[in-house]
Amino acid sequence: MKKKFFAIILAFAMLLTSLVSINDVSFAEDIAFEIYEDGVSTAVTKSNNVDDIKTFTSDTTKSYTIKVLKDLEVPADAGNLKTITLNGNITVEGNEHTITRITGADNGAAGDRLIKIMPGSNVTIDGLKLDGEDKYSGILCDNIKALNINKTTISKCKGAVGPAIYCEGQNFTFNMNGSTVDSCEGSSSLETLTSSGIYLTSGDENIE
Repeated sequence: MKKKFFAIILAFAMLLTSLVSINDVSFAEDIAFEIYEDGVSTAVTKSNNVDDIKTFTSDTTKSYTIKVLKDLEVPADAGNLKTITLNGNITVEGNEHTITRITGADNGAAGDRLIKIMPGSNVTIDGLKLDGEDKYSGILCDNIKALNINKTTISKCKGAVGPAIYCEGQNFTFNMNGSTVDSCEGSSSLETLTSSGIYLTSGDENIE
């Protein structure tokens, strides 16, 4: 009798463990990205909602890493892209995943771009893919300190008011290493726009 009782208890415990494991796997599959303070092993944020990157306000005295775990769609509000906003000292580990627009967003409304980098920021993007689908601009930089783009592909960025990469400001550092800009263009009013769809107002650029 005791053996039967213990067997039932053991079976019940194994069932609970199995359910917890299934739940953990399901939750892990929902996570699209994680944000870590550099040097700290516990994530500041884990989410599947791209809006959480925009609302994440970093401490500019620290540095952070965003680890992209699956393809991301930029959400829309009344048809316009909300834009992924990066602020501070940020490294984005793309892990070969793609960022594109969410289905149903309007086609290339003024100001629509996939990523915006805020003033004073120092950003590195590694191994990411940006797909503008012939409707949206890629990256807008506003008075940044530095932007380093490594092993990243930016394609089909043809926004109404901007190209693949548009950097405004003075005395910033811009580097592209092992990256590709493909089938991108910007407004015809940008006379200094390069054929690759990159516009820099002033900076120490290095494109490889």
